[in-house]
Amino acid sequence: MSDLTKKKRPNAEHVVLNNNGDLIAASNVTQDAIIARSTLTSETYNEPLYQRLSQLVVDRGFSETPTILSGEVEGQLLFVNKLPGPGWWHITTYPLAEVRNQAIVLPLQLVGAGVGLVILILLMSYWLIQREVSRPLQEVAKVASLMGQRNYREAQTHKTTKIKARGEVKQALKAFQTMASRFITAQDELEREVESRTAELAEANRKLDALAHMDGLTGLFNRRAFDRDLDAAISSGKPYHLMIADIDEFKAYNDNYGHEAGDSAIKEIAECLRSNTPLKVYRYGGEELAMIVPSAYDLESKLNELRDKVIELNIPHHYTNTDRSCLSLSMGAAPIQRDDDSRSAIRRADKQLYAAKRAGKNCVVTA
Repeated sequence: MSDLTKKKRPNAEHVVLNNNGDLIAASNVTQDAIIARSTLTSETYNEPLYQRLSQLVVDRGFSETPTILSGEVEGQLLFVNKLPGPGWWHITTYPLAEVRNQAIVLPLQLVGAGVGLVILILLMSYWLIQREVSRPLQEVAKVASLMGQRNYREAQTHKTTKIKARGEVKQALKAFQTMASRFITAQDELEREVESRTAELAEANRKLDALAHMDGLTGLFNRRAFDRDLDAAISSGKPYHLMIADIDEFKAYNDNYGHEAGDSAIKEIAECLRSNTPLKVYRYGGEELAMIVPSAYDLESKLNELRDKVIELNIPHHYTNTDRSCLSLSMGAAPIQRDDDSRSAIRRADKQLYAAKRAGKNCVVTA
């Protein structure tokens, strides 16, 4: 039984009359009362509704049943049915006001149910649109935004498993993530290429810097490197000695053996010094060499050791004014002072070198 059939029905009364309008049965009169009074007639039963119904049966003489009447009895809706057999009439009366109220309530209930159903359909439609369209499109917009910000890795790994993307939306998401993957691959390759080029450029710069600070003939550090390192030593405030050396009687060697032999002799002496000390050796100019020596070294002993190594080379020189017949070195060294400038430091070391020359050459003089 539906909810509508469970609703309260209007209060009805049931009456059974014969063709003469006599009362055979009624819902508000017990059967015992009818039997006690025999058949109730309009003369013996004065109930107003029965009087009107009895008169209606007599006057109308219904030919077709069932019949529905609404204006015959004031305030009542009548349902008239003829009972087969004895020619009796079954009349059901409903209060018209209650019927009308029920007639109003039922459409209202139907309208309410319809409105509720429409709201439910709208809510379900909204939920489905959110799940199937709105949220997937929001995810597409988010991934597109990440792509626009060049945040390709986050776009590629963006989680879309919680949404039900289908059709073109799913294809768009896959297309964006595929594009992000390709951008990442290209970006990684570009970064590796940049790193490689940067390393190559750094190595080229290092080599270029080395070439810019190396002497082309001897492979020693050149005058530019010497000036740079001397300024750095002075600025550091640490104790150093500056040593300047000169190949003895080199002009006579060059004049008599030739410039090619002179270059070869300079290269050999330069290699001798470089291979016998961990310190930097500079070609100061021409046949002059230099070193910046930390004061922790046993200066005079170390310089004499290098001077002896040059003698051991035994590079012949028969045009010298000394009693030696091979090339030798004279060395002069002086401390670098805190308030020095490079000219002052060089001047003091030169002064010691001149003293070594005056002392007979092939010797070391330190301040």
